[in-house]
Amino acid sequence: MTTRTVAWGSGSVVELLLLVLMLAVNEPRVVPVDVPGVTRVLRVDDHLLVGSKPSPESYAALKSLGVRVVLSVDGMSPELEVITAAGLRSVHLPLGYDGVPEARLRSLKRLAREEPGAIFVHCHLGRHRGPTAAAALWMLRSGGAPEDARRILEHAGTSDAYAGLWAAVADFNAPEGDCSEASLPARLQLEGVVASMVRLQHDRDALELIGPKHPDLTAAHQALLIEEGLRELHRLDPGGNAVRSKGWTTDLTAALEAAGLLRAADPADPVAWSTALDRLDATCTACHVRHRN
Repeated sequence: MTTRTVAWGSGSVVELLLLVLMLAVNEPRVVPVDVPGVTRVLRVDDHLLVGSKPSPESYAALKSLGVRVVLSVDGMSPELEVITAAGLRSVHLPLGYDGVPEARLRSLKRLAREEPGAIFVHCHLGRHRGPTAAAALWMLRSGGAPEDARRILEHAGTSDAYAGLWAAVADFNAPEGDCSEASLPARLQLEGVVASMVRLQHDRDALELIGPKHPDLTAAHQALLIEEGLRELHRLDPGGNAVRSKGWTTDLTAALEAAGLLRAADPADPVAWSTALDRLDATCTACHVRHRN
């Protein structure tokens, strides 16, 4: 809890209760909430929730919790038509893993100022970028301190590897002005490396959906899509990122090789398939830690 110095009179019981209430207002509650189709949902306060990317069926449940705005900070384009049909507003402000740039902070301040209702913030997994944006929104709305806002990241399980996200909260400074000029797009279309990464994540996630409910998905086909996606990324950026991020080309090549081993593995052999998939995930995780921060 952040310590604040307050001048009081006689120290009456009423004054002490008011002090307790004042301090409590400026602390996020951060309690888990069960929302069908969404994981890691945390209620920060009465007007702010954060979690993973919702399923199409989840928006009605979010609305029943009082949510009016769905704020996506994920690279993948939000399901605008589904969100709108559920009677909710979509705002798309994609974030990287290296922090929250000034332009995004200004957009968050405008949203905090213009929207008095409940906002649901999500990234892909609900662990890293989403909680960081939620922490910034909470500070903008409540005037709370960074040392209290970091509790949102702690409860969400934000990785220490993403130092830029933690720093965005620890070093938070609200932008000046009303930020009325800041953009609040309903949906952005990404291009280049970011778009390629989003497609790769989508294809990797689809591996978890394979089963009777999704007869159109096969392990072999998804493995092929992942390999081709990494190969296309290599063609798209055959070393440009290596200039600013040492080891980029080497790590990308390692991921491509791991994807090739996955494609060659037999999905009917659970040991071989699991070993190949673990290797692919390990190369991607290592690359993200080194180059997304």
